[in-house]
Amino acid sequence: MIRPILLTTILSLGILSCEAQKKTTTSTSNSSSTSTSTSSQSTNTSGLKKVNIDMGDYQQIAGTDLSIKYNGIIEDSRCPEGMTCVWAGVAVAELEVMTPSSRPRTIQLATTEMESRGLKKSETVYGYDISLKTVSPYPSKNEKPAGTKNSIGLEIQKQK
Repeated sequence: MIRPILLTTILSLGILSCEAQKKTTTSTSNSSSTSTSTSSQSTNTSGLKKVNIDMGDYQQIAGTDLSIKYNGIIEDSRCPEGMTCVWAGVAVAELEVMTPSSRPRTIQLATTEMESRGLKKSETVYGYDISLKTVSPYPSKNEKPAGTKNSIGLEIQKQK
């Protein structure tokens, strides 16, 4: 009784995983043609790419085969502007990184390195170093204005 249920569950997960990747690839190709006004990219002479991505958006990284989706902030304990805090705090962003020939890989990047909690400011994925540089908006002691979209700034460089 358990074997057929287990087999059915495993097969279903495999099929759903493939379907999710197809949908992700489709969304990625669609988002590159319809980017939002706050998403932007720039490249300097050393090949360092600077990218801003709004929460929920996919961004095809120019000159690479990488696509990145910014899923959102999973922790934000940064000290609000105008407040005095014991520590500066940290924001942790969750990203999905993929290439045309790979499955999406979920990573978490933080505004502060903290080895004791496993927090990293950068990570190497599919041969690229991806670093979190900014998380906007910065918290304030007043409430976040309605309609303010969360965004992050990343730096991406091909590994040498």
